[in-house]
Amino acid sequence: MANVDPPKLPKKIIPALAVEQVTALLASSGKDFYGVRDRAILLLLLDTDLRAAELLSLTVAQVDTRAGGKLVVMGKGAKQREVFFGPTTATALKDYVRRHGTTSGLPAHATLAMTERYLTLTGEDLAAAHKQHSPADLLPAAATTSGRKRLR
Repeated sequence: MANVDPPKLPKKIIPALAVEQVTALLASSGKDFYGVRDRAILLLLLDTDLRAAELLSLTVAQVDTRAGGKLVVMGKGAKQREVFFGPTTATALKDYVRRHGTTSGLPAHATLAMTERYLTLTGEDLAAAHKQHSPADLLPAAATTSGRKRLR
């Protein structure tokens, strides 16, 4: 019996949140530093389907907010992969980076300029497909609480 592998347990599928639940979560994030951060994280998770470890290991250099948005992450099994996000998430990330820069005493444009300098655009087809189907961009207009009008 020592050489026999145990049976694999079935994987449980975690039910997705309803649009109303996602909208309520986004609406509950405040306008202070933590609210702006939480909103950026929620939209990023919604739009990219990142794993928790991928989210926690993100650096500013991995985020490209130009042309929609793209992240290059090290996924499971040390495999690099690209994930895309839409303009709503890009705006939330820019708001967070600006707020973070201001809070830390850095000029707000420096962090974004460094990000854009080190990243190149690839996977145009995936980016275009995500642009059309971004979950965060498809949320009802009530989910935008940044005080800006939503442009389409």
